[in-house]
Amino acid sequence: SYRSNPLDIIIFSDTIYTAESLLIHKHDFFEIVYIEKGGGLHQINDVLYPMLKGDLYIMSPCDSHSASLDKRMSYVNILFKESLFSIKDWDYLRSLPGLSILNNKQNKNNLHKLSLSPMAANVFKHLYLKIKSEYEQKDYGWEINVRSICAQALVVISRSGLTSDNLRLTKNLKQGPIAKAIHHINENWQQKISLNDLAKRCFLSKYYFGTMFQAEVGMTAQQYINKLKIEHARILLENQELNISDVSDAIEFQNNNYF
Repeated sequence: SYRSNPLDIIIFSDTIYTAESLLIHKHDFFEIVYIEKGGGLHQINDVLYPMLKGDLYIMSPCDSHSASLDKRMSYVNILFKESLFSIKDWDYLRSLPGLSILNNKQNKNNLHKLSLSPMAANVFKHLYLKIKSEYEQKDYGWEINVRSICAQALVVISRSGLTSDNLRLTKNLKQGPIAKAIHHINENWQQKISLNDLAKRCFLSKYYFGTMFQAEVGMTAQQYINKLKIEHARILLENQELNISDVSDAIEFQNNNYF
């Protein structure tokens, strides 16, 4: 019967009540993650992204990714396979600007992270709830509706990727002074890194660098460094018999009491 013929799509939402780390992994499906509340760190291939409210991520089966999820982070997930769509519709969707990731090939120009505007976020959440309702109720014709609504969600992602903010975000995470600073932080997080040092490496004033970093990453440079240190601390606490003081010393956290 039509009720026993599920499509190649899974949808769910969740709230994290204790901080969690997801080890590096791949899927045999495409994954869309929208951050409703809270944050964390998300590494896709070799790029580390700070996760913030309003962020949307899209990954293909060829993308390796891991994540550190903060306590009380809320998110929604849409997992789907190419076979959800007809060949004609799939070819059209992956030809849209910003959706080259649907070609399922590792490409440094693939857009993995978007920051949705409030309007785009509301549209995406509305579409997610419609997919969820159709999927759960499975009334007559639900398969057609799910395919159609999922396609609409991908069009929203495509259009959001063309905004100036997202084009600038993608560019600056891969090239330019902020990319240079992030690379230096990722490579030297165990050492003491000052805002002055980062600014000098980028040939910018301390004030301009700080303003630019926060505008393009969504947090200050020090907050980014602290999040990175805390992520490594979680790994140490989970895999080694160390106490909190030892871990704090190992990652050279600035304030042991705060840590």
